[in-house]
Formats: sequence, C-alpha cells, structure tokens
Amino acid sequence: EFCAGPGFIGFSLLAHGLCKKLTLIDINPDAIACCKKTIKENGLEDKVTTYLSDGLKNIPKKSLWDLVISNPPHFDGTRKMYKNDIIAIDPGWIIHKNFYRDIPRHLSNNGQILFLENITGAPEEIWENMIEKNGLKFVKIFWEKHPPAKLIKRTLNIISLLNWNTIKRFILTCIRQRNTNFLFHRIYPYYFVLSKVGKD
Repeated sequence: EFCAGPGFIGFSLLAHGLCKKLTLIDINPDAIACCKKTIKENGLEDKVTTYLSDGLKNIPKKSLWDLVISNPPHFDGTRKMYKNDIIAIDPGWIIHKNFYRDIPRHLSNNGQILFLENITGAPEEIWENMIEKNGLKFVKIFWEKHPPAKLIKRTLNIISLLNWNTIKRFILTCIRQRNTNFLFHRIYPYYFVLSKVGKD
C-alpha cells in the first residue's frame, strides 16, 4: 500500500486473505510507527514490511509487487498547502508523477496498480498520459457512485449529528487553511484508476 497512512486498506486485504504478504509505504514517520505497532500487536512480522519513504526513493530495488493500491492525496495545491496538509495535497501532482515514473521497476510481470481518487480534486483525464508515458498501460476508470437519494440521506445523517457551532467551526477552519475542497471530500464520489504492466 502506497501512501499507506496507518495501513487501513493493506491490513484489510491481508485480514481477508486477499494477499499473503504486505508492504506499507508512507512519508510520515507517525504513520509508519502506527503500522509497526499494529504489526507487533498482531504478530505479523513475517507477513508485513514497512518503509519510511518519500515516494519510492527508499524502496530496495529487489522489491517486486503483484498489486499496488493507494488512497493518495486527492488535491492539487502549492508546496505551502502540502506542508500544512500532507494527507490531502499533492502539489503539481508530483507525488503521482514520481510514483508512476518509479513503479515499473517494482512490478511483477503481471503487476497492477489501483488508485482511489476523488473527482473534486482530481479530474479523471489527467491520469492516462501520466501512466502511459512511463511504459504502463492505462486500463480503466471505475466509479464508486452513490445513488442521489442515498447520498443525500447519508449527508443529512452526518449533519444531524453535529450542532450548528460545530459546523461553523469546521467550515471556518477549512477556509482559514484554504482547504475548502475538504468540505466536499466525503460527499462527492470517488473513482478507481486501474493500470498495469506493459502496453498489450
């Protein structure tokens, strides 16, 4: 799992028997510390490896994977915005660009990549060229859509749990941080970008 954070996706795949070995990569030392605690408390030392790495810079050349999954930063922004919010901001899409540039050397012969993106921050048309210019094949975009009624109901349920002062404070915090996209982060649909090794 790339940009793993605490490894929610990776540990879930492992727990459901969808992988035998797991590698977790993140630039944040706190995230890697959290992953290591989960590994130790669940006796997963022989199944899970962690790397503190800026992109794939610190990954050994011998590391090969069949599948790379990620819930990466979803929004473009400035370097200053990135420093204030490394979870959400990918300045100039440099994290994505460097990942797709470096990942081919770490994929097995049938290796695939599945990234979760958010339409409010990442237009779907930017990925194909970024992927294919690095010798990978752009396969497909899959949408995670919510029927309007279900989406509205879910949003209202969330809002109903908050009092007005909490809502105002949340909105003002987002505006002060110039991260108004985050206001819609949990409401708008996500999509998955699937790519794989080779052009065929």
